[in-house]
Amino acid sequence: MLISRNIASGGEIGYTPADPTDWDIPVPTNLAAGEDQLADRTRYLETHGTPGGSILIYEYDCPTDVAVGDAVYLSDTDEVDKASALSASTAPVIGFVLSKPSSTRARVQMNGEFTYPGGGLTEGGTYFLNHSSPPDGTIIHDEAPPWPPDPPWGHNSIVQEIGFARNATTLVIMIDRDYVTL
Repeated sequence: MLISRNIASGGEIGYTPADPTDWDIPVPTNLAAGEDQLADRTRYLETHGTPGGSILIYEYDCPTDVAVGDAVYLSDTDEVDKASALSASTAPVIGFVLSKPSSTRARVQMNGEFTYPGGGLTEGGTYFLNHSSPPDGTIIHDEAPPWPPDPPWGHNSIVQEIGFARNATTLVIMIDRDYVTL
């Protein structure tokens, strides 16, 4: 696409903007071209998210019993553990274990579509951090607590929405960081 821009002298500058997905190209050297490229990239980010996709995946230390698919919370500066809704000290959930490069390291996915191990999700269902113990690190479908809360939702339990099921195997992670402590 060719963009033309009037300049003060009455002439025009022709500029073909770079592919907004190519983030390694040099920045244009003239102002008009730079403004056009910035506008193109801004529109791209507003439509498509960050370059390379908008999935956030970070690697943390973890106990050996943390498994792929577990919902985890940040238990220390660079460490995660299985989250539980039974105590605010084991929450909030920050994401799900995507893989384990070693028995004590976990790659955690924090948003986007996640293939939930074992499937069994209810399409369209809203999911919360599980309030049953055990198992920690699991989610439960459409189970916000009754009001007033009955066991197992009890004092110091938390209610945190995790996301929804796109289908039986895909959880769309949309973690609500504003959880409620009962």
